[in-house]
Amino acid sequence: EFIFQNSNLPSKEELLKWINNNHNNDSFFILEMELISIAALNLYLQLNYTGPTLEETSKRRHLQDTDYDAFDDVVFAIMKNDDNDTKFHNAVLSELVVEGEWPCQVCLIPYWLWISRSFLSYIVETRFSYPCQVWSLRAAVSHTRLLLNSIPSPTSLWEEIRTGFMKALTYYCQDLKDHPSSEGQVFEEEDQDKYEIVSSLLLEWGLAQHYLHRPGMGRLSFVQAKFYSGLRVELTGSMGKRTKFQQTSLAQLKLEARNTRRRGGKKASSEAEDEKKVTDVAAEPIAKDIRVEHPEDTILFEKIKYDEDESDNSLSVLDQCILMAFCLDVKNTNPNKDVLTAEEMGAYLGRVLTHLDDTNNNNNDWMLYATALLERAWLEFQSSHARERALLQIQALLDQHTNRLSITQSTYDSVQKESSPVQERLRHLHKIVYPPRWYMIADTAERYAALGIVTSAAELFQEVEMWDQVVECYRRAGKETLATQIVEKQLAIPNNETPRMWAALGDLTNDPQYYHKALALSHGRFSSAWVALGKRSFDKGELKDAKDFYQKALALRPLAPTVWFRLGAIGMQLREWSLALEAFSHVVQQEPAEGDAWANIAAIHMHRKQPAQAYPALVESLKQNRNNWRVWHSKLYTCIDLQKYDEAVQACHVMMDLQSSRSKANIQPLEEHCVRAIIGGTFKNLLQNETQRVEKDESTCRSMTRVHDLLNRLSTQPPVEPWVYECQALVASQLSHQEEVILEQLRREYRSLQAVPGRWEKDRIQKLVRVVSQMSRFYLFSPADTSNKSKREKLVKCRFLVRGLVSKLRKLETYTEEDEIQKLETILNQVQTEQDKIEDEEKSQESG
Repeated sequence: EFIFQNSNLPSKEELLKWINNNHNNDSFFILEMELISIAALNLYLQLNYTGPTLEETSKRRHLQDTDYDAFDDVVFAIMKNDDNDTKFHNAVLSELVVEGEWPCQVCLIPYWLWISRSFLSYIVETRFSYPCQVWSLRAAVSHTRLLLNSIPSPTSLWEEIRTGFMKALTYYCQDLKDHPSSEGQVFEEEDQDKYEIVSSLLLEWGLAQHYLHRPGMGRLSFVQAKFYSGLRVELTGSMGKRTKFQQTSLAQLKLEARNTRRRGGKKASSEAEDEKKVTDVAAEPIAKDIRVEHPEDTILFEKIKYDEDESDNSLSVLDQCILMAFCLDVKNTNPNKDVLTAEEMGAYLGRVLTHLDDTNNNNNDWMLYATALLERAWLEFQSSHARERALLQIQALLDQHTNRLSITQSTYDSVQKESSPVQERLRHLHKIVYPPRWYMIADTAERYAALGIVTSAAELFQEVEMWDQVVECYRRAGKETLATQIVEKQLAIPNNETPRMWAALGDLTNDPQYYHKALALSHGRFSSAWVALGKRSFDKGELKDAKDFYQKALALRPLAPTVWFRLGAIGMQLREWSLALEAFSHVVQQEPAEGDAWANIAAIHMHRKQPAQAYPALVESLKQNRNNWRVWHSKLYTCIDLQKYDEAVQACHVMMDLQSSRSKANIQPLEEHCVRAIIGGTFKNLLQNETQRVEKDESTCRSMTRVHDLLNRLSTQPPVEPWVYECQALVASQLSHQEEVILEQLRREYRSLQAVPGRWEKDRIQKLVRVVSQMSRFYLFSPADTSNKSKREKLVKCRFLVRGLVSKLRKLETYTEEDEIQKLETILNQVQTEQDKIEDEEKSQESG
């Protein structure tokens, strides 16, 4: 009434205001709203998930009520309006935007989802009922799946779904009496129904967590659903054969599943009979035409042939849905494209398909069967023997969305008579993970492209308006300009423009005006256009403009870690450290495994002279990438500032490991002042213990040993700098090593100083004089010498050492400083004095 009399789409607020003003107290109207909401949601799901497509010739004329005929007319009028008026379609999508995340552009009639969400949320808020709450949650989950790139999930949707499921589960679990898992326990019909409702709710709650990418991906809820349903599942092994030419049976992974519950009471009929009563309109066995079998020339059996006969344990549709949920959990918690993952998933799928293929079982469901076939096809696509069957199977499942004839729907009967009716397709859709139509098309296109069928892939990508992939496929086919022509042709059609299409043309032509057109069409709510403008400005070096564009994009869609990272990088370049810190903090909150963001947070704190705040960020960064030498270099400086000298030594060792395993030109070598700071800090701790009359504890001794080992390693990796030998001599003296060890390090330092190429500058001369002075003190005042002969030999060595350096210094033409030579001559005088003392002692001994 209100909706269809307005030429423009009313907002949700306007719609609810009209309801309050006109029908707030009308209970019949509220009931009618609820029924229309559920019908609208089912229409949306039929068009976008289950199929078949709606056509005006498919009206249900067997319902003679004029109100239903009028509703049919409204349905097809809205479909016609949406098909012909892209502006109306975009207006609906803009109302479904959540936190700046634009819905899928190619979804069919999102208006029905908007109606369902608006009405159901109003009813839940004003006249709460738990069945209506469940349907509202289903509409919210469908809304979540409509959003593209919803990782991480929108916070508002997550809170709405989480709160709703908690309320519903609390209500339905409050009256449960008996334990649901006793073997062979008989349940009254009423109690059994309660357990099934709780199990179904838990299953849907787990799938909602999967769609929203929450931690655990719903595994706990799947386990609870299995518990309340009475299902028993066991992965085991059984001997069997996979191929036609296999002579010997081998162990095969197998899933055994059975339900331990039994119904009691007057209504002890089977679930199959109950299902049949609901579907008397079209109660036919599940159609097998959507299944594609292996060609005759393949070596594989259609399914594994076990040596033992399979036990006949009939499962309900709910039990089969739970098995499919556990198959999904295996996929979520294990590596993709892994053989073991595929084997375990195959066991679950084999159990479900075996049950569905059995003609004696009536507990079958069309969409459950399609889901199992699709999952099996995805697994088989990785196998060279089954890839052809897998691709045909995916195409067959894709064709069931439509009523048109195709290679897998080649006759009128296969389309109209042998396919499952829509009410059967929708019945258990919320308990399984069946992808939407646009995802199926995109997935099929990706598999075509992987096989080199790029032109067909481009046509499928074009159907779902994935223009980047269209460009790539046509580029591989040698048709680079065709993609641009296609987009321009689509935009030339009146009322056919969409924000995503204008943005795609902007990507193809690098013209910013098209991004502005996308923003104008979406009333400034198409965040991808703001991101594209920000990237363009960043590439041009216009950092302030890029910052503004990115901030506008993030205001619409804050859950975009890539955009936050770019904004943080811009903040660092503009030296706006608070902005950069806030941006990178958002990145690590949304993507804790983003090591570069942690490293940038540490860099900001280091720039602010805050090593205590930088340290934990560096630790988190290295958890994600231990091979980033720049982060290790930053940690080295931070640990020195925080006096964590043991960790500083570890950082030095890791940097040396990376330097030896990679090109040395790319990794900065250890700096002298860093190593000296580690040595000085370790000595300082040692002296503090001695000053406070504290014995050397084990940690201090270990620290000194680690420093000594680090210097030994530095001395074995050429080229060795002279300061390494100086530090070795210093540490050796502190560790009370023999004087010969200390002298050997000083000799190495002396030789390396002389071998350094280039002119002898003042700094090098001073170092040489210092080393010679230190060596001379060992020669002159060695306490280990007891004989005059040993003393005389050392004095001779000292004289030659000092005279040699004096001679070299005097030969330098540019050397004018006499202070250093005077120091050396003083040492020579001391040597002469010591020699005279020895001679006097010897003479006195002889005369005595």
